[in-house]
Order: sequence, then structure tokens, then C-alpha cells
Amino acid sequence: MFDKIYFKKNLIILLFSISIFFSSVNFSYIELRFSYLFLIILIFFEESLIKKLQQNKTKLLIFFCIILLIHHYLNNILNFNKSPIYDFFSLSVLFQILIIGISIYLINYFKEILLSNIKKLFDFFIYIFLILIFLYNLANKGIIFDTLYKCDLGFFL
Repeated sequence: MFDKIYFKKNLIILLFSISIFFSSVNFSYIELRFSYLFLIILIFFEESLIKKLQQNKTKLLIFFCIILLIHHYLNNILNFNKSPIYDFFSLSVLFQILIIGISIYLINYFKEILLSNIKKLFDFFIYIFLILIFLYNLANKGIIFDTLYKCDLGFFL
């Protein structure tokens, strides 16, 4: 039988593990450090979303995003940028603040699952890493086994 809660918890842990440990890996223009952002879809499909949005946490998140915008604006003025008003409303700044806000909300929303399954977070990393090493070895005709038995070579690419 398919357990929906077990699958949801493992998906949350897997996506956070990928985003933490494989943060410098790009997969066709998508950086894996942002893979946990797909969890926002899980929140939208929950029945208690309206109750969660009415809590003080959401108000605190909006307040934090406004503080980030004000900080960015003041930083531009104090550093004597030529166009602080234009840069204040730039799409990249708003997008960065949105990503930071969503990240804070997701970490706060799933903190019980993450804190209770820290060991699983590391286990997923080890499993994924070993599978990727094995696939890399198959694709490059035993390069890892050659490297392990020769003392003058290393994994310096």
C-alpha cells in the first residue's frame, strides 16, 4: 500500500538533501541548490493552507521581505549608486528577495520533519553520491578504479 505521508516526508528530505549537498551542481541551466523550492507546491495542495496563511508567521515573513527591500535601497543610496530608484524596483532584486522569503517560509514550515530526520538527510546524500560515482565510472571506462590504484593521479579536474 502506498503511504502518502511517508512519501511526502521522504520527498522533503530528499529535496533538501540535494539542495544542501549538491548546491554547486547545474542540471541544464537549473541549479540544484534551488530544488527545495519545488516543495511550495506541496504546501498549496494542503487543506490547511488558509489557516497557515492567517498565522503570524506569514506576517513576519512579509515584514522580513520589506526590511530586505529597505536595506537594499539604503545600501544603494549610501554606496552612491547613480540610479537607486531604478535598481530598487529591478526584477532581479525582487526575485532574490522572493526566493529568500520562500526559503525562510519553507524551512520554517518543514522544520519538524527536517530536525527529526537529520540522519536520513545525510543518508540520502551518501546514496546519491555513491550512485553518481558508479555511473561516472561506467561512463568514463573505469577511470575511478585506475585513479585509486595509481598514486600519481587524483581527482583534480
